Amino acid sequence: MDIEFIRLRKRMLRLLFAIGFVCNGWFLIFESTSGIITARDAYVTYPSVMFIYAAGFFVIELGDRWRAATEWLAFLSFCANCASGVLSFTAADEPVRYYAIADTLQWIPLISIIAFMIFPGRQSVVASVVGFLIPAGTAGWVWWGSDAATWPATTSTLLFNALVIHVVSVAALVLFSHSQAAFQQARAEARMMESAALSDPLTGIANRRGIERALETQTAASVPRPWALILLDMDHFKMVNDERGHVFGDRVLQNVVNALRPILRGGDVIGRWGGDEFLVISPGAPAAEAEALAERLRQAVAGLPEDDSGGVTISVGIALWNGEGGLVEALRQVDAALYRSKQMGRNRVVFA
Repeated sequence: MDIEFIRLRKRMLRLLFAIGFVCNGWFLIFESTSGIITARDAYVTYPSVMFIYAAGFFVIELGDRWRAATEWLAFLSFCANCASGVLSFTAADEPVRYYAIADTLQWIPLISIIAFMIFPGRQSVVASVVGFLIPAGTAGWVWWGSDAATWPATTSTLLFNALVIHVVSVAALVLFSHSQAAFQQARAEARMMESAALSDPLTGIANRRGIERALETQTAASVPRPWALILLDMDHFKMVNDERGHVFGDRVLQNVVNALRPILRGGDVIGRWGGDEFLVISPGAPAAEAEALAERLRQAVAGLPEDDSGGVTISVGIALWNGEGGLVEALRQVDAALYRSKQMGRNRVVFA
């Protein structure tokens, strides 16, 4: 699941937990002062659900692995709250019973919202529709089965609020779903465009712009130093292109990259630095390890069959950079090391 979406869900849960805590606290005070509260609600229901809401508000901050647990905690807590209200329908005289029914309906929309978050796809739609039918059906039953003129004003207000809040909640959920889908699509397209801009379409590795971005990113991050910069150049590649054509030359480039990739360490980055040049960034590699890595890369290409490589080899230059002197100077040093490798007969590794 997308990280931003998870963060949004966590914010929604925190809001719902806060609403549950504040509203239950208010109803506890209101019903206590009005003399319409039952002993079970006063000493069990309200204190219990308020504790659950308060705990859920803080538990969700412990990490993403608690997200699903807190979603279910919120859902079951609101359900328990409504169930308690249903149990109190017959525990009081008629005006108080109407109030209890209307009060319970207030929480149905919140149950539907959380169900919409928890259940996937069509199940969330079903939960939302059922959540609307419950308050609508119950309100209709209460309305037609009793004399509304005898209701306290709070009962009518609560029933009306339950229906209006649910309609608004469903509309908000639909808007949220469409917005999230549009956001995910736009984000996927942006990532695709960024990947295309930073990668080499022929070999699939980073292009020069992509490798420069990797250098900038690692420069800003706290990564192990020194870095080994390993610059590789294919020997006599122009001759392969001239004699066997550019289609075969493109295939040679792909085969060389495929031979280099398995040799790299987990944190290493490789990119196409030029036409037939490749730059490897190897963070935290000391001199001996960098030289051994470069030699393995050279041997991997030298060991390719003639039909795959066209007989090309690679010359390799290495430079270590500890962050001092600037990245431009480090790149100049590795380029000079590669030039010396070419001068010394090619198909060899030379340190700066």
